[in-house]
Amino acid sequence: MVSPITKLRAHIICGPTASGKDDLGYELGKLLNQPIIVMDSMKIYRKMDIGTDKPEKEKLNSAQYHLVNIREPHQSYDISTYLHDCDCIVKQYNQQGKTPIIAGGTFLYLKALLNGIFEAPSADNNIRLELQDTIKKHGLTYLHTQLSKIDLSAAQKIHPNDEKRIIRALEVFKITGIPISQQQQQQNKRALADYHIIPITMDREFLYNKINKRVEIMFEMGLQKEVQNILDYKGFSKEALSGVGYAQVVDFINGLYNRERMIELIQLKTRRFAKHQMTWMRNLNLQPSLRKPNINAKDYASIIMQRCIDYQKKII
Repeated sequence: MVSPITKLRAHIICGPTASGKDDLGYELGKLLNQPIIVMDSMKIYRKMDIGTDKPEKEKLNSAQYHLVNIREPHQSYDISTYLHDCDCIVKQYNQQGKTPIIAGGTFLYLKALLNGIFEAPSADNNIRLELQDTIKKHGLTYLHTQLSKIDLSAAQKIHPNDEKRIIRALEVFKITGIPISQQQQQQNKRALADYHIIPITMDREFLYNKINKRVEIMFEMGLQKEVQNILDYKGFSKEALSGVGYAQVVDFINGLYNRERMIELIQLKTRRFAKHQMTWMRNLNLQPSLRKPNINAKDYASIIMQRCIDYQKKII
């Protein structure tokens, strides 16, 4: 009989896009005989397979995968739902004596798993309409300046063109009377979680070249048709369309630019996304291992397997 757990336990593989974390998670899952929980805000959507570089159907069918293909593209899925779903799955396997593998590159999800999430007040449509009206009259820069007067810390972190976050920060202050940055600092750490984090990365030049090539392969595989099929079905939710590549294909279909420009934009935005992910790792004080290009996922999994076994021994 497995003893009751006191803390959530899991291996977490994270890294920038195209670094091979999904393949590593799959191979490590096979070696350790552990289930895999996807940590990717785009792979949760059905039909979005090529643009998200989702594991092949053979892999999905041969391993115990969770939190993949659980929503339609027109549906929403937020960070608090992910945290709840992931916690429930991890707890279920921990109670069976297993240590699941969480793999992906959505670092907002990782931050929530490590630190919890800020329980902000619900949206107030009246306040939002008021703030949007202010933008129409005075411009977004004016609103950002107003934010800096009441919450300089938040204003310094929020880009002056980020309308959504500026409005949200002002909205929270108007509702609670407390700066959003102060409330975020007071969020509780996740005392009930103890994860084994495996951050990985690659040489930047090699990674960027791999990204450029992967984008070209996605179109050879039929990314444009994938997007058109979703548009013909029920379309994309705001969250689903935020995935790198999908918005650019939609713009191309609508005639905003030619195919060559679309591919260039997707490559550029994906490289920037990878850079942003690496910044996330630094901000979370993660020190990623540099994966060499000539080491395949199976061999790399064998290299780090002992670390995982040692972690599991500590929790028995």
